[in-house]
Amino acid sequence: MERERYIRQKWGTEPLIEIADALQIELAELLELAFVYELYEQETPSLRRRWDPQEEAFLQKYSDRLSIKEASHLLYRSHYATYQRVRYLGLDEMVKRK
Repeated sequence: MERERYIRQKWGTEPLIEIADALQIELAELLELAFVYELYEQETPSLRRRWDPQEEAFLQKYSDRLSIKEASHLLYRSHYATYQRVRYLGLDEMVKRK
């Protein structure tokens, strides 16, 4: 419960990698937890940075359950950047989700 509270408190205000580092977990695990806690409903800042392989793996794993908007909230990315990466990865099922 302490971990969930910490993530919810920091979500959208601190970079993902800093949250993961503070909890001593991998980015992939943090994204999994954020999905479970339904943090995809909360808007987050759009930070410009290179795509991490863990972020791409997350998109591939959850492409059948998340919309591009929800994924962009989890990844702290703009809708457009997420859309472009989804198209690049060939995740057409995500493009069709609203």
